[in-house]
Amino acid sequence: MSYPRIVKAEILKNFPLCKDIYALELSLSQELKPLPGQFMFLKIFQGFGESICRPFVFNSFNEKTVIIYKIVGEGTLALSKLKPGEILSAIAPLGKRPFSSNQENILIASGVKLAAIAGLQSPELFFIEENKGEREILQYFQLKATILKTKEELFEAIKPKAGKRFSLSIQSELALELKSNFNIAGEIFMQARVACGWGACYGCAIETKSGYKRLCIDGPVFNLEDVYRVN
Repeated sequence: MSYPRIVKAEILKNFPLCKDIYALELSLSQELKPLPGQFMFLKIFQGFGESICRPFVFNSFNEKTVIIYKIVGEGTLALSKLKPGEILSAIAPLGKRPFSSNQENILIASGVKLAAIAGLQSPELFFIEENKGEREILQYFQLKATILKTKEELFEAIKPKAGKRFSLSIQSELALELKSNFNIAGEIFMQARVACGWGACYGCAIETKSGYKRLCIDGPVFNLEDVYRVN
């Protein structure tokens, strides 16, 4: 696994896939080979010398480095306005525990969280379209999936597969419902507020059966069996 390093990231393309969801294609000054679930910090300039850092899952796809992001605040809004040719600073790869490479795991993803598992091989992928147009993310990554729209549809689809192992990139509350209702096992990509990215601040700690774990150092992927409470 590669050690984190500071790299320059030139914007190649930055365009909407659907409402409020963008694909950012980058050319990095050093080659990085992120594992599924790993992330990077991007320094986003907002003008007048101000900048903020934000964490994003990133992928190597079609010989480009790709980030899929949703506009949810001032940082991602500023990012959506950047143009090809602009240079950003990045720290990557971060996250010491990515997804496993078990090709037998069934994948479940929702919305922009699909980016965390887009690089995995699997016999089956279920995609929960939380908002209209999100299947464009599937098309961007050239993935085939069973598209679902409700929790009830997901439960019906999972019921006959409960004995399998899963790789999940969905809302943690929904993952815990799946675990409770069907006793499924596997791994889950967790999200929390990441501040430093190095394990120093404990801002991204989540509670597990073996105590609090830092998402940036101990994750961001955790055994589903160990996760029982979310922030």
